[in-house]
Amino acid sequence: MHRRIDLIKYEQIPANEHVGPRYSIKLGQFYYLNKEGSRTKGNVYIKDEKNIVYKRVGNGQQIGNFHPIWINFKGENIQIEELLRRE
Repeated sequence: MHRRIDLIKYEQIPANEHVGPRYSIKLGQFYYLNKEGSRTKGNVYIKDEKNIVYKRVGNGQQIGNFHPIWINFKGENIQIEELLRRE
């Protein structure tokens, strides 16, 4: 079972779009899981080259000066930066 949304809903999401060679990613609203803000959780929308849009829950963790976000996409736990680099 795939969690997909319509392309028209993806285009209406008011967020910055991160574009890679194969996927484009928009981040939805993120929430703090602790007082310091070092753990976050929020919606991640991924559009592939066939214009299929997937909705995933992203988990972020502050590591020094960097806040990577991990998602479970097609059976693997991957950072969204790595997903943007895929060709």
